Amino acid sequence: MLVGDEPGAEFALRLHDDGRVGQIHVSGALDGAGIERLVEAMGVLSARALVVSLERCSRCAPSGLAALVEEHARRGGALYLVAAAAGDVRRTLDAACPACGLQVFASDAAASVAAAIALSATVSLPD
Repeated sequence: MLVGDEPGAEFALRLHDDGRVGQIHVSGALDGAGIERLVEAMGVLSARALVVSLERCSRCAPSGLAALVEEHARRGGALYLVAAAAGDVRRTLDAACPACGLQVFASDAAASVAAAIALSATVSLPD
């Protein structure tokens, strides 16, 4: 599903949800209305774990990071971030994420594997 991906759009989300590990790819600046759209998208995905790729994100406002931290808590820690190896977004995440508990990976594949491993380690005990 594409959200805001029309030609000339400065902000876009690409979503995938297989019910187990969902993915959201963010393009453009994550601030203002973009944050509201991301929060809405995170809320509609039914997957137990979520990978949010910020590889094409040009900027992540503090309120965007706060929204990701809140979703991380709502999902019981099952939110994983992907960010480019360098750039403003990566510096923001590297500075903030050790304290906020979010895990940042260098690729979608690495984050998806971490999410799948975490889900397979989660065992539901009968009541």
